[in-house]
Amino acid sequence: NSHVTCGGVVMYLSCAVLFLLAVTTSRANAQQLNITMEVGTSRRVLLITDQVYFINITVAASAVYKSSAVIVQAHTQKNLLTLVSKQMIMINGSHVGLVQLLSERLDILEYYIMCYSHGNSEDKVEVLIVAQLLGNDVPIPGGCSTVSTLEYDPNLYLTFNEYTTSWNFSDGDQGFNVASQSGPPVCDDRVAPVKNLEYFTYAYYLPERSYSVSHMFDGIGNMLSSSGVISKSHKSGHLLYQTPKKLSYASTPGQGVVYNVVVRDMVTGATSAYVPMVTYACDFYAKIGGCDSLGSLINKVVGALAGMFGLLLCLFGHRFFDIELILLLVVIFSFLLFIVITRHTDWSHIARVLSSVALGVAASIPFILIWCFTGFYYPFVIIFGMFMSFLLSCVLFYTPIGNISYFKYNYVYGLAIACCTVILVLPLILFARVLNITLCAVIGSYGVVFGISSFVQNSLTDIITDLLKHATVPGYSSTIETHPFQFVEIIFTCLWVLLVTAGIIVQVLITRKRRKFPESPYKRFRKWLNPDYDSSSGGHEREPLLSPDSNITDDKGHSHQRWRLLSFDSIRINYGSTRNKDASNR
Repeated sequence: NSHVTCGGVVMYLSCAVLFLLAVTTSRANAQQLNITMEVGTSRRVLLITDQVYFINITVAASAVYKSSAVIVQAHTQKNLLTLVSKQMIMINGSHVGLVQLLSERLDILEYYIMCYSHGNSEDKVEVLIVAQLLGNDVPIPGGCSTVSTLEYDPNLYLTFNEYTTSWNFSDGDQGFNVASQSGPPVCDDRVAPVKNLEYFTYAYYLPERSYSVSHMFDGIGNMLSSSGVISKSHKSGHLLYQTPKKLSYASTPGQGVVYNVVVRDMVTGATSAYVPMVTYACDFYAKIGGCDSLGSLINKVVGALAGMFGLLLCLFGHRFFDIELILLLVVIFSFLLFIVITRHTDWSHIARVLSSVALGVAASIPFILIWCFTGFYYPFVIIFGMFMSFLLSCVLFYTPIGNISYFKYNYVYGLAIACCTVILVLPLILFARVLNITLCAVIGSYGVVFGISSFVQNSLTDIITDLLKHATVPGYSSTIETHPFQFVEIIFTCLWVLLVTAGIIVQVLITRKRRKFPESPYKRFRKWLNPDYDSSSGGHEREPLLSPDSNITDDKGHSHQRWRLLSFDSIRINYGSTRNKDASNR
């Protein structure tokens, strides 16, 4: 799905030799392998793999006077294509295109195309072929080719890995009119690229985790013309003539994205589009970690646990403060240790996850013991509140704010996250109960969304994973982060908001008649052992010193059965008042 170069020059030459041999062997049945179409149209065709086809494109006379060039494109999802013009100009890839300048005497365009089998049993592959016209005086995409040996190269050259998707393209050239006597401009005559051209990059997102060829072709169809690109996709970048034509985006494995570039003449306002490129940031043919096997078992286990404990925290976190404290301490320490382990080791993903959780549990034990014996809840509520504001700051930088150029430096990005983490918690820092209920609802509800996202593809998981990549992947801060926000993301966002609201309401209702925070487990254990233990008085006895049947005798030797008192203190108060009354009578 990326722009394939056959592993370098050697592989490229081998593909060329293979193609020429196929041309030689297929001339006998050439009449049965013709593809006929008109310029300005597109066709979806089924090609037999490893077989050369001839493409005849008819150019109407009226099109020659209204257009300056034709871009012939071929697109397939998985397989490698070779597209060759009659002048034997060749290009290989999954999404390729060649520019053909028009002249008054040109009425038919001839091309050869072949689709390679890639060693699988698939004998037919669906291919989209497009013959797109470029109007007079519009910029020629890739007219100043600096990426390949082609004189006009309108293609995007893409590479990807698990974290980043990088692609580059050639500078454009100013347009011309076929009827003019001067002819097309020659880019080699100029030392620098054309100064009056600017470039806009766009991304169009396919449905989540959909590998349908029809969906991909529909997305490409929306990105063929400059007007379609501008109206139906998301603008992600702006480059001027002196800016290097190389970009890096954040990868989302399994998410289909159609990239394209629109070049604009700043003097005339004319625009044209390059050849669109599709990537899924995964390999269709990989046996391990391919597009069909995304989502490792350990990630699904972590997601299931996050969803289960997140729901408990969202609805009952403040009611069961002990469980909340244990869960959040383990989560925070595991999160921090995962970053440290990932940055400084080359362990496998499952080893990093298991070791960070184990060390996170061990690091949490001393803090849990502090709470158990002291009952100091306020420092923990502040720490958990900062973790909530940290999550909210990740949401803030998940938006286009994260693509502001100032935040492309690691220290600026880290400082901004730290400031947001501190500032967002300040309004509730003096209201411990309100803060604790709110953070339980926010963090717990995101845990539910994160857990469901492990099984249903959506981009809300990138809220946390983007920060992990910033912290662990060198050079990731320079990437352009674009995220799809389609129907699935809207549903999950509404679910998150509803869970936060429900969590706050439920926690307020079930704790409204209880004390703000529970006593420490140690004091509760002492009470369980000794029901007469009073933590507020330091453990003093409250049982009466005299039995209810005891008689109280005054200084005259009179017994008073009516003085059946419940404690020594009440006896002293009542007896003292009686003596004062007798003294006043005397």
